Amino acid sequence: MTEVQEVQPPNSEVPVTQSNSEPATGPSGKKRPGQEKKPEPAKKNRSLFSQIYGTLKKATQENESEPTEAVKKRREIDARIYGKINRDVNLVRRQEEAKRDRHSALRKEEELAIKDDV
Repeated sequence: MTEVQEVQPPNSEVPVTQSNSEPATGPSGKKRPGQEKKPEPAKKNRSLFSQIYGTLKKATQENESEPTEAVKKRREIDARIYGKINRDVNLVRRQEEAKRDRHSALRKEEELAIKDDV
């Protein structure tokens, strides 16, 4: 680390040079206020992570607990729409089956008519 030099009068008790790795001390040899309050970066990151995690956990619990009126309405509308879609799909499927049955019945009648003519 680079050293920082402070310009002081020659009779001062404050050290002339201080490195960033050593804590800053005042004339009485005690640490200056505010220097003790700085947390380590890893500890600070863990604290931030735990706060974010707690917020997200609370939000997911709120989403899972009781749906709001808008969510209830949306679910009811979705259920109605899916019900209509299923009915329509089943109707189309039955119509296609009936069409295939009619087509196969006509083919069989034509085959029988051809056999009778021979």
